[in-house]
Amino acid sequence: MSTVEEPLDKVLTPENLNRIGKLLETMLPLLDKITPERTAKLLSSINIDAILQTLDALSPTLTTLTSPDSLKLLTEIDFNSLLRLAEKFTELQKSGTLDQFLTLIDIFKDKEFANAVVTLVTKFSSATKAWYAELPRVKPVSPWGLLGALGDKNTEYAMGVLIALLRELGREFMKG
Repeated sequence: MSTVEEPLDKVLTPENLNRIGKLLETMLPLLDKITPERTAKLLSSINIDAILQTLDALSPTLTTLTSPDSLKLLTEIDFNSLLRLAEKFTELQKSGTLDQFLTLIDIFKDKEFANAVVTLVTKFSSATKAWYAELPRVKPVSPWGLLGALGDKNTEYAMGVLIALLRELGREFMKG
């Protein structure tokens, strides 16, 4: 068996063939309604030259898609997960939330903002992991303990970072 047939065998599983069969079954009523007259009308309206040009233009793409590497990649894709992802995108689109996400993506086009967010998330992720590791040893802190913690260099620096962020955030909110 050649390397092209192996990935193709994985794609053409009995489950996938059943799905194709069910799709064809649902199309049968449509095919029953196509009369010879409708067929002739459809065929006369088809621009064969345009179809051939399109197929010719698609030839490199089809060659790439049917290469052994592409077929191997297709066998590794979890299509059920992709379908669930598509369902989620459909839900987001219907609710209007997808448009809001697209607005967020536009905001991330600002490289300076994107770099700032990446830095913030990276630092926060690292701090969260360290906090989580420390969590089993955490003890309650009294008001005096809180005041004492403010003398810690790391806490002082974090407070400075937060105050700078709060200052800029307040400035933005005051603009309206």
